[in-house]
Amino acid sequence: MPIMPIKVLGPRGTFGHEASRLADGWIKAEYGDTRIDFVKDNTSVLTSAAYGKCIGFVPAYNSDAKLVKAVMDFWLHQPKGFKSHLIGAQKVLVRHQLLVHPSITRPNRQIRAVMSHPHALHQCDEHLAELDLWTKRVSTSTAEAARLVATNKKWRTTAAIASELAGKIYGLKVWQPNIQDSEDNFTIFHIFGPKPTEPTKSDRTVFIVRTKSTAGVFGAVLQSIKHEHSRIRSIRQISADGAPEAAFYCVFNGHRHTDIGRRILKEIGAAGHVTVLGSYPTR
Repeated sequence: MPIMPIKVLGPRGTFGHEASRLADGWIKAEYGDTRIDFVKDNTSVLTSAAYGKCIGFVPAYNSDAKLVKAVMDFWLHQPKGFKSHLIGAQKVLVRHQLLVHPSITRPNRQIRAVMSHPHALHQCDEHLAELDLWTKRVSTSTAEAARLVATNKKWRTTAAIASELAGKIYGLKVWQPNIQDSEDNFTIFHIFGPKPTEPTKSDRTVFIVRTKSTAGVFGAVLQSIKHEHSRIRSIRQISADGAPEAAFYCVFNGHRHTDIGRRILKEIGAAGHVTVLGSYPTR
């Protein structure tokens, strides 16, 4: 069996990388040997996975930042011939470490700035204020911040906010552990693969629905359907108020290829255009 590529946001040590490690067991059981390829952004992950030749991990929802816009935008304008299927979801607890270069011995005096992804910086605002770290620099990912601090002398006196995994990979020291302002912060990663899953005893289906109606009117329609079908777990608006098209990200308990799944999708399809991302077993 050929090796299955897994695409995640790079460099090594991102939360996507961590998600792939957490899901490693069942993916290998299903697909055999794998290798991880790191790409520049989440859109590249989805583009690579689009034609069913690899497995892709992308963040769909964060408890703090909500829906991930770049990922949702991709689904709203997905390419023709899309063959990838949502095959799983992985929850990753967001635990931010404040990391410094191993040469730093007195970080309270030596560290002059902090670097990370904008979301990570925002998620640590209170702790950074307590440390008087007001100079913030933006990186493309938390792991990229760790890599730069570890390898570039220009950033030697800058701390990085990144995961414990990134700190170990790049040989950085933990100055302050778990500096996230909320202990309940987590990210749900979607996992896309080349073949759909079969119904099990416990599944979830994720779909996006669009309509030319106003968001308020269409939202009321969806809420009515949710009231009828208690299986619908969540309905989150993607498009901004005032947009020409209303779009929603929705999840229900059950597989799309069951009687109840088909009925839910048919009813919602009568109110708007439905794009089913896939159904997956809750592991």
